[in-house]
Amino acid sequence: MKIQIEAKELKTLIEKVLPIVPKKAQFSFIQTILVDSSKGKLTLSGSDYESFLSVSTTSYSELEGGKMLISLADAKLITKLNGSLTIESQDAVWSDGKYIVHCVIKDGKKKITIETIDIERYLSVPEVDGSNDVVSVNSSSFLKTINKLYPLLLQGSNNMLLTCYNLNISKKRIEAMNTLLAGVNDFEFSSLEDDGSNICKSILLRGSVNGLLKKIVNKTDSELIISTNDKTVFITGNDFVLSQKRVEGKYYDVDRIFGDSGYVPCLNFTINVPSVIKTVNFGIDVKKADGQNKLPLAVCYEKSSSKCYTAIKTPKHTVVDEVDMINSKSVPKDDFLIGVDPVFLSEVLKCIDTDEAEIKFYKPKSPIFIDGKGEKYLVLPWSLGDEATIDSYIK
Repeated sequence: MKIQIEAKELKTLIEKVLPIVPKKAQFSFIQTILVDSSKGKLTLSGSDYESFLSVSTTSYSELEGGKMLISLADAKLITKLNGSLTIESQDAVWSDGKYIVHCVIKDGKKKITIETIDIERYLSVPEVDGSNDVVSVNSSSFLKTINKLYPLLLQGSNNMLLTCYNLNISKKRIEAMNTLLAGVNDFEFSSLEDDGSNICKSILLRGSVNGLLKKIVNKTDSELIISTNDKTVFITGNDFVLSQKRVEGKYYDVDRIFGDSGYVPCLNFTINVPSVIKTVNFGIDVKKADGQNKLPLAVCYEKSSSKCYTAIKTPKHTVVDEVDMINSKSVPKDDFLIGVDPVFLSEVLKCIDTDEAEIKFYKPKSPIFIDGKGEKYLVLPWSLGDEATIDSYIK
């Protein structure tokens, strides 16, 4: 392989691939970047076993096509070079019982020789050609949606479904949940097939896609193409392909979780989202100041005053805030008290795009539902104990 390329252009490619290459790995060959020059297109690829990222450019000169595998350390070294680069792989030489291929990189008067890695040891890069189930998404809307739903995923869980977004294409929404939170956002998927006959109903997408896309999607990527085959999910932009191994399994029945149970909420009103976030976050700060991270936020409705409060009670502090009940739809006949993890409640509220949202409470041990415009969320309660009373929190 022999190519000529501006150092700035090569640096851009390397820096896009670097985030997917693990800094620590059981096998050293995974801590590498594959360089492939073919038919006037230079492609750099990296992998973390579960995902592959390939970024490409045509802004270079191909004098001779070919492939080589370079170490993570050498890739970082190359990013420090300047000016016009000539990169050429040498013929293999026998040394210490094995064949070694060197690569010479010329930067003006400077010449660097690096030892490449045996390319036969590298993983096979998935081919997007031949994939189907194709839809397109607006890149900025897609990134915004998966980014705000990311805190609802349970990264590191052995339950793979809880680490994934569910792209529910048939019902035009993106879903995410863990053991205590759930969220659904309406989303428009556009079929690239005339009749949409080749589109699957849903695609599971690993949560790691969020951080990677934020680093590689740029202004030229107005839309992203999502396609699949039997083993892989592909996300394609103007100059990159991000692929992930398909996650097997059926996602949770979100309609059943959020569906109409037939019960009327005992407490149902509209909240000012920024105001409640501020209140909840202050409660979190009070807990941290007292070193009491494992304490709930109490939500209290006092029948005698017809007012709703939030309360945090620590050994040193008690903080009570009145919540503005906008457009109250229903209130309980008696006092009502429910606990919730303030950190989880804050995460959900920060997902909401509008200043106002509807909140619904059913029973002290039932989930709390929060609905925004085109989005809805669920937070499981935190038991306050059978002996807890409103007076113990707000008096």
